[in-house]
Amino acid sequence: MNYDPSKDLGAASAGGSMADSTTQTCEFETWDGLRLFHRTWPSLKPARKAVVLFHGGHEHSGRFHELVERLGREETTYFAWDARGHGRSPGPRGYARSLHDVTHDVDLFLQHLSKSHNLSLSDTVFLGHSVGSLTTVAYVRDYQPKIRGLILGSPALHVRTYVPFDRLLLQLLIRFKPEGKINSYVVSSVLTHDPEEIISRNHDPLIARPIGAKMLLSVLEEGQRLIREAPEIRVPTLILSAGVDWVVHLPAEKQFFNRLGASKKEMVVYPEFFHEVFHEKDRQQPIAKARAFLDSVFQGSE
Repeated sequence: MNYDPSKDLGAASAGGSMADSTTQTCEFETWDGLRLFHRTWPSLKPARKAVVLFHGGHEHSGRFHELVERLGREETTYFAWDARGHGRSPGPRGYARSLHDVTHDVDLFLQHLSKSHNLSLSDTVFLGHSVGSLTTVAYVRDYQPKIRGLILGSPALHVRTYVPFDRLLLQLLIRFKPEGKINSYVVSSVLTHDPEEIISRNHDPLIARPIGAKMLLSVLEEGQRLIREAPEIRVPTLILSAGVDWVVHLPAEKQFFNRLGASKKEMVVYPEFFHEVFHEKDRQQPIAKARAFLDSVFQGSE
């Protein structure tokens, strides 16, 4: 059940509100006037339980279709946005001034969902992947929402740049070209072993290669900060990590986990997996783990 980007593009060109038969799409206005795209997968039965999903860098919310269906919509509603500069949201591709601006977007997104869908954070779990995981960690640390739990796929706590003196070079680029961007070195074949997923990603027109230099520098700096401040994060947390990750450093994820202040926490490393744990060939393993975690933290919620 691979993602078909043509469904998203068809809905966009038709001006419709449904990306497919199960997904509702909408927009909300964020702090600087941008109207960011988001989608909803409604629960099949009336329920208050919710999961808010945050995609990784270069990606978009449509990539979560299969994950949502596998996690199950029987009594849970799922929400996901296209972050600014990603997917069907406006803004220069891959650009934000800082992760702080993105977490500000997150706060207004959640306020919008509270008003439009009666979202209750006390019945909500955040699920992120890569930079999306880092975004959720930063939001939880800085805004202290009373949520049920966190699921972090390959959190980008230390991005591999493969460039010596990367921060110094980024600072120089920003000084002379404040809106400067860098094209990602990452190719699909180092993200997943699944041939169908590689083809799908390569032909997905909503995936963009650039990342703003300011955003990349912020990601590098915020990762270090959040590892230092991990003891202050006490939300139940599940970390799902790749054992062969060419994008982020696994030792940083382990350091974050060991310092995490949550009394309920678990980290699972899949030794042969590449970075995209939710799109890997044997993704049923981490998805089953995520579903069990959801069952655990939602127990007694209704």
